[in-house]
Amino acid sequence: MAAAATVRTQAASTADAARAQAAAGGDWVMDAVARLGAPQAPVTQPWEISLSRLLGAHPRVPSAVARPLRLLDRLGAIHLAPQSVGFDGESVPWEKVTEIRMVGGYRLLTREFIDTALDGIRGALWGVPGREWVLGRAAEALTGLVMSQVQRGGGAFAEVLVPGEIVHRGRFGRSRSLSASLYPTAFLLASPGVVESFTATARARGVTVSAPPVGEAPPFDPSTLPVLTAAAVEGAAPAARHPAPGPAEGDTSPDRPTGADAG
Repeated sequence: MAAAATVRTQAASTADAARAQAAAGGDWVMDAVARLGAPQAPVTQPWEISLSRLLGAHPRVPSAVARPLRLLDRLGAIHLAPQSVGFDGESVPWEKVTEIRMVGGYRLLTREFIDTALDGIRGALWGVPGREWVLGRAAEALTGLVMSQVQRGGGAFAEVLVPGEIVHRGRFGRSRSLSASLYPTAFLLASPGVVESFTATARARGVTVSAPPVGEAPPFDPSTLPVLTAAAVEGAAPAARHPAPGPAEGDTSPDRPTGADAG
């Protein structure tokens, strides 16, 4: 009994520390999310949120990185419109979408995914003065977005389902999928209104919204998040507590894709 109480006390302390870190430096994050707002449910006009818009809302953006921030849209964006939907600069017409798969919102909070996301930022902004400032704010944004959901849940770390995969018809009618990367997932964790609009729009279009099997999502230890993000910014994260559950977030090319999947 005493040992169990000690474990609970330690868990509460690490959770409080994580929340304190988010509050200390990340107030600007949720202020920016609040200003961007959420689309109607179902959506009635095109709406987007992206890592570049979020970082661009910081009150002290260095002038040297203001324009290059647009290069990050392929590394973290949500597009939602009456005609199309997508992640990370790639969109799919709703008439081609066959399913929206919900996923555990904490599933990407592993060393591999955090490392890959921040390495993508490094690559996209290679040679840009102020890149380290961007990396620091990107890590701060991730912590702020995730911990906002924890605070909304009264300090509980129960799994939260968010849209994570868009299944659609590709070329020759073959089934393809477009998965949310780290930052779109974090945006959705922090924005219940966006999740509601996303799923309501899908259902209005006759698209199936499916939940993952019970117990599929890995556990999330909130005390690891500040450590993982700080280490990833420095370029060497510690070992993850559980393996990444899917393919790593990808391309670090600064070139942004144009148009929807022609399929």
